Amino acid sequence: MEEHLLDLPELKQWLKNYAVKIKDTRQLYKQCQRDGFETKDFYSKDKRLVSDTLRDLNTFKKEYRHHHIAYSELRGRSRSEIENPRETNLPDEHLISQIKKAYGPKTLCANS
Repeated sequence: MEEHLLDLPELKQWLKNYAVKIKDTRQLYKQCQRDGFETKDFYSKDKRLVSDTLRDLNTFKKEYRHHHIAYSELRGRSRSEIENPRETNLPDEHLISQIKKAYGPKTLCANS
């Protein structure tokens, strides 16, 4: 999780930048898949690149999701307005509360 972010506008910018990072990583993952599976010589280093890229993509998406939920709730949205996850894909409430704690008090003080 990213640290040292100060307020909601900076969190919003972080979300925008992270969305681009996810998009770029997704494109890299798809390219790795195409390059590897088009050739018969799919070496172990190529397989490792694909699995590392997929792992990074999943990590980025998880971080983004939790930051997005925290950001939206800090702005007054209810959880049902943000997302309706399946029971097998519930968000990490502890992580969300940590993010909200990191941004909430500073934001309230800045707006007063």
